[in-house]
Amino acid sequence: MFILWAHARSPQPDEAVPVAAAIMALCLLASGPALSAQGQATIERTLQVQSGGTLTVESSSGHIKVVTAGGNNVAVKVEREVRDSYSSDESRILTEHQVEISQSGNDVRVETKVSEDVRERWRDEYRGTPLRVEILVTVPTSY
Repeated sequence: MFILWAHARSPQPDEAVPVAAAIMALCLLASGPALSAQGQATIERTLQVQSGGTLTVESSSGHIKVVTAGGNNVAVKVEREVRDSYSSDESRILTEHQVEISQSGNDVRVETKVSEDVRERWRDEYRGTPLRVEILVTVPTSY
């Protein structure tokens, strides 16, 4: 089972729209960001999996893409890029934007978020989100 929660604005439980598909079982572990270029941090994990679990992806902003491939591995890639006009605040912005990848049995959760206080400050200081976020998850075809 695949569950996707995406929020255009401030995440509220009643705003979430689940999308279900026949994609099962992922095994993911969290990792810290690897700076790959000015203003950009990428988190990547590749893990072995078995069938029978649930993938949940929740993000308060950005793009989410889930694709299938052969084999028994799941690959998660979260790309975060601070918009050029806010590069002087890069370190703080990347720290405030939390990425959590967790596993319980065969159930996997990928979540990107900022606290409501940070979201409010971003609205005041940056007039929106100073960050571009893309999440790509590749799962085995036979989930």
